[in-house]
Amino acid sequence: MDFDEGGVREWLETNGRGAYAMGSVSGGLMSQSHSLLTFPLRHPDSSKVVRLFQTVNRLEESVFVGHACVGCLSPNQSGPVCHLENFHLDPFPVWMYSLLPVKIEKSFFLRYGEDTGVTLYRHVSGPEILLKVRPLLIKQDSGSNHPACAELKDRVSVTSQWIKMALTKDVSACLGSQQAVLTQDKEWVKGKEDLFCPGVFEFKMKPGETAAFVVSTAERNACDAVHWARHERMLRGTIVKQSLVRGPLTDALVLAADQFVVSHEENVGIKAGYPCEKEESRQSFMSLPGLCLATNRFDEAGKILARVSRQVDRGIFPNHERLLKSQSVDMPLWFVWAVQCYLKAAHDQAGVRQWMPSLQKIVSFYEHGTPGGIHMDRDGLIVVPDAWHDTADPCFTWMGARTGKPVEIQALWYNALQFMAELDLKFNETLHGYDKLASIARNNFNEKFWNASDHYLYDRIEGKAKDPAVRPHALFAVSMHYEILEEKYFKPMIDTARKNLLTPYGLLSFFCAGPDDGAGESVPPRIAFPLLMGCFLTSYVKAYGSSEETKNQAAAWLMPLLEYFLKIGPGVLPEMVEADPPCRISGCLSYSGSVGEVLRVIWEEGLVL
Repeated sequence: MDFDEGGVREWLETNGRGAYAMGSVSGGLMSQSHSLLTFPLRHPDSSKVVRLFQTVNRLEESVFVGHACVGCLSPNQSGPVCHLENFHLDPFPVWMYSLLPVKIEKSFFLRYGEDTGVTLYRHVSGPEILLKVRPLLIKQDSGSNHPACAELKDRVSVTSQWIKMALTKDVSACLGSQQAVLTQDKEWVKGKEDLFCPGVFEFKMKPGETAAFVVSTAERNACDAVHWARHERMLRGTIVKQSLVRGPLTDALVLAADQFVVSHEENVGIKAGYPCEKEESRQSFMSLPGLCLATNRFDEAGKILARVSRQVDRGIFPNHERLLKSQSVDMPLWFVWAVQCYLKAAHDQAGVRQWMPSLQKIVSFYEHGTPGGIHMDRDGLIVVPDAWHDTADPCFTWMGARTGKPVEIQALWYNALQFMAELDLKFNETLHGYDKLASIARNNFNEKFWNASDHYLYDRIEGKAKDPAVRPHALFAVSMHYEILEEKYFKPMIDTARKNLLTPYGLLSFFCAGPDDGAGESVPPRIAFPLLMGCFLTSYVKAYGSSEETKNQAAAWLMPLLEYFLKIGPGVLPEMVEADPPCRISGCLSYSGSVGEVLRVIWEEGLVL
């Protein structure tokens, strides 16, 4: 593997508590987010993350035979760079290096449920070596513009085997190994971000021996690291085996899904992505069916929904813990959809019955008006006010601030009404007339939103103005459990989306001409969203029928994305990808919505991958 290939690839490890580690496959510095351990500091009285701490940016490793350096494992080091023969996930990152006459295997993992990162070195073949490891400590904490430690070197203490880095009065990071000798060698490494090396760890290794280097919030016995690695493989194997979807590619997706389900004491949540500090409610709802239901984690799904159901306030939810400030128009309706998916999969009627008051509040406030002015119009459709021109705060959908009557909001609203009508019957509740409201909304939607000239739905209606932009979120009008769009429009709409929006890596956010506008002037790169493959493929199967031919075609459309998932970003699905070469990623390296929606459609449509 050459550096050009390895240099653009990144790996990710998580621990189920919100901590993560990430780096480049080549070992070179690509991002200030890279770290062997980035862990959250939570508020003592809640699960709220108040700060993220980065510890070690990377390790610089040199291999000596006698007094001669035969190779370095990182391309950033001075000296001969060893050959990276292979990189793969097993199930965590594993590198194989050859540096004549020595071959070394390196692996890395985070211990599940513990803020501990472990680097293992196995001397595969060759003479006895001396492995020198230089940890480069990070001066600033993640997401901050001020020094985490004003004078980092003054907060670092060194013993014969450990380096202790004081991050706050009560929080420290410990680096070291009982298998190494530590020599103090304090040095600043200047670059994009100043890094500090307080010393060098030296491991004497014979062929067949394994050594470990540990980064943790407490001193750990590195001699147990081989046992830890076996335990990690067992845990991750169990996660795959219990999943409701199986297959060579799907198994890797199941492990990727586990990255986002985060537990802290009794609280369970879904992280939006990595690197990212937040657990965002909208992404929790959109990704929950794939992350938790397809993987047979019904108990965790129920806990997530139960917790957030208690946060409903006047029909809306806090987003990033900012209640009633920047309102999310679609978030409460995605919550209803998530509950709908959960009930269908888990059959937990008792749990859903407890959440009924919250569900009813959401629908009632959408009908009569939320504090921000979101309300149902006389035609049964939802209106989003133009808050930019009055005193109210802006109302956002997942695609930004959208006023008037956005198409996806109508799809979610109709689905919510029909689901509530279903629950009234299921639980013998007093009928609230949800089905009548749904019928009015559906009739007016099909009359007003279908754009016969483009064989697609208008993106938004505001007053008499209708936006003809071909955007992917219109597909929610078909992909919801209860489709607001009449079935006769399914095929022409899917064909239009396929022609204008479908790429190998997801759906474009809107239809545009391409990388060149024909006038010799470049245009911004076309951005594809892997997340949107879910609603597209669900809609495609609904339009063309659930036959083997249809399923094979759906699986074929997913293959380039999954190959990308395994190669370009090993074990991760990004938030956004450029649709045209060189297909760079943007947004989160690993995104809950992308993984969740791909898993959901594989599970619901019975695809084999």
